[in-house]
Amino acid sequence: MPESSAGCCKKVFIRRKMQKKLKMAVIGFGQRGYCFAEMIKKHPRAELTAICEKSADRAECFARELDITDIPSFDSVEELIAKGDFEAAVITLPDWLHHDCAIACCRAGRHIMLEKP
Repeated sequence: MPESSAGCCKKVFIRRKMQKKLKMAVIGFGQRGYCFAEMIKKHPRAELTAICEKSADRAECFARELDITDIPSFDSVEELIAKGDFEAAVITLPDWLHHDCAIACCRAGRHIMLEKP
């Protein structure tokens, strides 16, 4: 039985919507942040659009290693939220810094990914 044109259009719209890449930021660019940035960079449905790292030297070094020197880097979560173009953030800071960072991202309407409390 042939599909109705409305059903066909709906499937095309859903496919196009799913093809949109999720704009992501990595907050904390230590070992875990580096790993997540590398994974995001390789993922077909994700785009690394910002990094947030207090140490400019570390951010610059890892950005060169990952060949992401064109991606904006911010030195505070507040600056990232105000100026960064991202929909979701991977928070890879030390555990004791998770709470404030996660709350700030959520209040700004951004999705978060946390591995620990």
